[in-house]
Order: sequence, then structure tokens, then C-alpha cells
Amino acid sequence: MIRINIEKIKKLSLTRWGFEDLNFSKECRIFCVPSKELLKELFNADESKFEIIKKDDEIQMTTIWIVLDDPNPLKILPNYISKACFAELELQKKIKLPQWFKLGASKLNCSVTEIEKDLKFCFSIDAKDRLSSEKIFTINEFKSKGEIILFEKQSSLMCLFLRKEFGEAKLQGFLRLSSKNKVEDVFKMIYGFDSFSDFDLSYGRFNKDLKIALNKKLVPNYYLTISKSSFKIK
Repeated sequence: MIRINIEKIKKLSLTRWGFEDLNFSKECRIFCVPSKELLKELFNADESKFEIIKKDDEIQMTTIWIVLDDPNPLKILPNYISKACFAELELQKKIKLPQWFKLGASKLNCSVTEIEKDLKFCFSIDAKDRLSSEKIFTINEFKSKGEIILFEKQSSLMCLFLRKEFGEAKLQGFLRLSSKNKVEDVFKMIYGFDSFSDFDLSYGRFNKDLKIALNKKLVPNYYLTISKSSFKIK
């Protein structure tokens, strides 16, 4: 049953975003540890985590550590499996997916409850910590774990906006072309905005409307889980 669930998560993690399912060419290990104390003792880690192990800048394997005494240990599994899938996709297809997409899409591959929690967190962020679209699309380095968390959650909101409001084909085009070209040029060509600042106006309106719709419980689950539908945030 566990293997079947993992295979299902793996397939959905990729096909939900327009990629074909694939078989891993590199080993992906999942460790289930009874407690945080044992995780610290055995792996010198403080919490469940995902890691890409490389040698000479080449992926050797991906590893996932899950702490079983967490309130709901399986809730984070889709997030980590998605990250492993995207790493394997990059390796096999010889492409480079942007950081914002890998982190944001992985969060959106989780349960509806987790997605709603992350989105509501985004809406509560102080103005000084909110990232513009330009920063989301170009940031690759972080100074702290807190910065990663802020970036990851705001990236999930951006992924939802691009995928549901503009469609899969444009997002796929943006991802593939921006890996080899200047992000701003590809952005203008794919989405038709003259600048990031113009795009931010539309993105800001979407955020306000989505916040209201979530608070009123008007957003269907299939919208948040990137299922095919004609529903739009108005």
C-alpha cells in the first residue's frame, strides 16, 4: 500500500504540471524515523527533510527523512517526493527548472488543507517581506531558513496564479525557455506584460480576490489541486 501511494504521488507530482511520468534513474531513499531524538542521533537532523546527494556536481541519489512522531508525518511526503521528481526530471531531460517553480509546485502537490494553510500564510505576510514577481523569478540564494520558508510559500502562490489563470501551455513554455534565456524577455514574450511591475498589478488583484474567496470558502478543492477546470478567481 505504501509503495502504491508513493507511485501515485510521484505520477501526480509530474503530470499535474504537464510533465510525463518517469522512472527514476537514480536511487531515491525514504527513511522513516520513529522520533526526532533518533533522527538527531542517527542523521544529525532536527526535523523531517529532503536532500539531493551529489558527487562532482552530479546527482547520486535523493533522500527523504520522515519523523513518524510528528502530528501528521505523511502530510509533508508529497512535498519531498515532488522535489525528488523535479530533480530527476532535470537530470533526464537535461533542463534546469527555476527555483521558484520547484519549491512552489512541490508545495501545491500537497493536500488541500496544507495548500490553504500556506496561502493564508502568504496573505498574512508583512508588506516588507512580500516578494515582487521579479524577485520570485530571479532569487536563487538565501541567507536563512526563514527566507527559504517565505520564498517557498510565496512561490506556491505564484505557481497557482500562473497555472490556473494563464494555463498549462504558457507555464510550460515559460519554464522551458527561461532556462536558456533571460527571464524578463521570456516573461514578456509568453505572458505579454510590458514589465514585471505591470504584471504585479494583475498579480496583486488576484491575491486580493483569492484571499476573499478563501475566507468565504468559495474556492473549490479542484482549483487548489491544479485539476482541469474552467473556474477562475474573480
